[in-house]
Amino acid sequence: MIYQMKVGLKGMSPPVWRRFQLDGNMSFVDFHHVLQVAFDWEDSHLHSFMMLRSGGEKTKVEIGPVEDRENMVFPFFSFHDFYEEQEERICDWFMAEKDRAIYTYDFGADWEHEIVLEKILKPELDVHYPYCLKAMKLAPEEDSWAMDASIQEKDWRELTEEINLKLKTLKIGLLDSANPDDEFDWLELLEEAKSFNKLKPWELLEDDQLFIVADWESRQFLYCSILGAGGEEYGLAVYVGNTGLQALKSTLSGESTRDIFLKQHSLLLSFVDRDELDAADYDLLKQHGMSFRGRKQWVQMRSLVPGYYPCHLDEEEGRMLLVAIEQAKEMLKEVERGLTIPSYSGGNTFFGRMVQETEEGYEWQSVHIQLKEEKLKQDDKPSLHISELDIKRLEKMQVLHTSIIFDFVMIDKPIQDSPFERPYFPTLIVALDVEHGLVLYQEVLKSLNVKEEIQKAFLKLTEQLGVIPKTMTVKKDIAISLAPVTDQLPITMNTVEKIHEIDELRDAMSRMPW
Repeated sequence: MIYQMKVGLKGMSPPVWRRFQLDGNMSFVDFHHVLQVAFDWEDSHLHSFMMLRSGGEKTKVEIGPVEDRENMVFPFFSFHDFYEEQEERICDWFMAEKDRAIYTYDFGADWEHEIVLEKILKPELDVHYPYCLKAMKLAPEEDSWAMDASIQEKDWRELTEEINLKLKTLKIGLLDSANPDDEFDWLELLEEAKSFNKLKPWELLEDDQLFIVADWESRQFLYCSILGAGGEEYGLAVYVGNTGLQALKSTLSGESTRDIFLKQHSLLLSFVDRDELDAADYDLLKQHGMSFRGRKQWVQMRSLVPGYYPCHLDEEEGRMLLVAIEQAKEMLKEVERGLTIPSYSGGNTFFGRMVQETEEGYEWQSVHIQLKEEKLKQDDKPSLHISELDIKRLEKMQVLHTSIIFDFVMIDKPIQDSPFERPYFPTLIVALDVEHGLVLYQEVLKSLNVKEEIQKAFLKLTEQLGVIPKTMTVKKDIAISLAPVTDQLPITMNTVEKIHEIDELRDAMSRMPW
């Protein structure tokens, strides 16, 4: 897949930035060379990448050249993990829109480049990747300092063309979209799925008898649930990472299926009837010579990502599902030999499959896996996303003795901005005055990173009202997101599990034609 990124040089006025499209399988060392070309650096100083957000979650992981650390005159100790840049791929760490990192070049001058993943796209024919879509302003000269740097003017079209000419000369692992060398083997996945179906795994395990597969490449746990014991839906549900586990827990706690469907991260292998396939499903099977007879035999695969409409798998998701199926088959062998997998009740201990080091090398083994509590935390302490000046203005506002409801909901009507982008569910942020039957504020957003927009929406609400409400009724996640703001204001937060007025509003919107 192609990753569209915007890279901006921090501290520059006017802004200096580049927008790229590049192969997600590119290594970080190749990405380093791309950035050197794009900003006209000379690669004569040390550098590193610091991941700050990966898979939609905050992180702090350094990626860089090992030899740079070893050759430093004054070695330093680090309190975060370090990974070798030649071994890490872009897609290993940039997994969701708004994932970001800081690329630092020249540890003396500390030129920091903020990298933000904007989109994940399908490759286009006849495009040479990496490709620069737009470049604004020349970067400062090598060995200059921010306080002395002067930004030279240059037509952005000319600058973009020059960068693309240089990128074509780079000797890196580029994606040839017309003739890719390392295409994922979809036939292998389909054959594994077919053999999995023949095992009738739902006769051995219930859907709440979960097991883990530790995916070596993505560095994520895959939480696997075999479907079919109830006699309705047959297949394998693979919940990906911490986000997937939280959705799984919500399912077991009885949360609304619609709510879970809109926020879970999972891969779904289903065995369905022929008429349940769409054209792309059927074309994939036909292309690989696969055909089935009978009910609930046809293979269907879907990717569910929080905020997005279910889609067909990309190659990385196909690889993950293949790993899950292969190791699920090994788990079934263990069950047939007498292994009992307990029903999951929300704890941190699982039985599963993990690559372990042995005398013969590395191999898959069945092990007990104890998850660390700190790894299961869904959110870090919320940050302040509005300015301190905004807080000061709020503190000076009059408090109105009224109560409002403030919430956000995903609208289950997908929107697609372009044919190459994945359809997403928009999010409605709304404030209601129930006593007077008024909608005080509403705003529709793209659903990713909504929690970062909550504080800004609250600020807009107060500016629109001209006052601060005395009481706000919110759900727990809203209260947590607003805490850096509301903790400094004379507002009483009434935290509830459900808000019936919001549920009624969403139901009404779902019935509306779009």
